[in-house]
Amino acid sequence: MILIGSWGSGGVGSCIFLFILVSVSSFFAFSFQVASTSTVHRQHLVSAILLQSSEEDYGDIEDDDEPTIKPYRNRSLSWTLRYRALNPYEKARQRVINNFGHRSKEDWDEAMSSGLLGQYVPNYPDEMYAPEWAGWDEWLGLMRPYNDTKNLATSILGLKTLDEYLIFVKSNPKRAEGLRIPVRPDIFYKDEWIDEGSFFGK
Repeated sequence: MILIGSWGSGGVGSCIFLFILVSVSSFFAFSFQVASTSTVHRQHLVSAILLQSSEEDYGDIEDDDEPTIKPYRNRSLSWTLRYRALNPYEKARQRVINNFGHRSKEDWDEAMSSGLLGQYVPNYPDEMYAPEWAGWDEWLGLMRPYNDTKNLATSILGLKTLDEYLIFVKSNPKRAEGLRIPVRPDIFYKDEWIDEGSFFGK
């Protein structure tokens, strides 16, 4: 009886110890699982936040940096891109300003209908160069009125002859463009032009 009792008491103690050991192990296993799940959840949450932030900060960069080029009239997109590569906006604009000297949109329309523009200047530049387009005044390089240019050339720039004027314009093309004065005032102002003496006050 004593042996049985001792064995029985020892068996109960062993069972209690084993139960406690299993319980503790289960607790730590559960805690580790919860911690791991929380860590994974936090990682996913951080990734989602970073992705959303990235989309908000950089999502529109491609659209801003690369303006959309549309096919010109009935031409294909590849043809339009080739044309723009051969005749970029500023090159075509300078060709218009230097070779044609249109003084208004009406002059442009008349030249277009007469077929005077040639193949290297598009009939509808506002469509061909839509991303760069800033208006007809800039495209045509519209100049100052006759009297404004006359006063600017003589009173401010101090030019006294047509030769001095031509030298100034050729030596300072960017400044002349900024001042909006023509390369050849005698041709550009053909309707108002009398002679060199009248223009320079001789």
